[in-house]
Amino acid sequence: MVDNSILRKVKACLARSESSNPNEAAIALRQAHALMQKHSINVDSVEEMLNMVDISTTQKRRLPSYGYKLAGLVATYFECGYFFSSAKEGGKIVFYGENNAPTIASYAFEVLLRQLIETRKAYIIFDLRVDKIKANKTQRANAFARGWIDGVEKKLREFSSLTIPENKRKRLEGFAKQFDVQLATKVMSNNKVTTSDRLKGFEEGLEATLFHAATYNSAKNNIGGNSYYLGH
Repeated sequence: MVDNSILRKVKACLARSESSNPNEAAIALRQAHALMQKHSINVDSVEEMLNMVDISTTQKRRLPSYGYKLAGLVATYFECGYFFSSAKEGGKIVFYGENNAPTIASYAFEVLLRQLIETRKAYIIFDLRVDKIKANKTQRANAFARGWIDGVEKKLREFSSLTIPENKRKRLEGFAKQFDVQLATKVMSNNKVTTSDRLKGFEEGLEATLFHAATYNSAKNNIGGNSYYLGH
């Protein structure tokens, strides 16, 4: 059996082989082939190890804090890792993990994200219409979103401890280091003005539609194709 660290190196080389720089791509591909020949690795072994699936957003540099919170919750539930990749044309939320887990996680994230965006928007229109200060409205809407995710988390805990097994967590950490991934997280303010908004969000989150019927094929066929705007 091939050592996982070798498989991660091959996977990293194959990822770099997709670089827009022809020289860098060629070098990375040669390195991947050399490693595969040296250790008698076939393509299936590499593909079954770790995979990545991304979701496009209109945010270019970073997500609002509730975006990280939702991605982190979904990643943990499906025993994946995640990170945000920034770019001028629009960033991407990337889920990575073993076998089909990133595909399922990405699909589940889209299912929940669509609900969160719609619910947060409705809260701004109907519940925060009297608040004329934009900064306050944004803060309160984000607190509502955080509460909504807390409600979803409570529902998920009925099915999972939301803990990634130690051996798998270490493999994911090794993969993140291989790609120099920085797992950014943001802490949201606990300002008293947002307490009632979070509670309302929590109640709404308890009514969210989950994704237990999702299968690999339905996820693969439905994921992607959209670019999400998460607000401020």
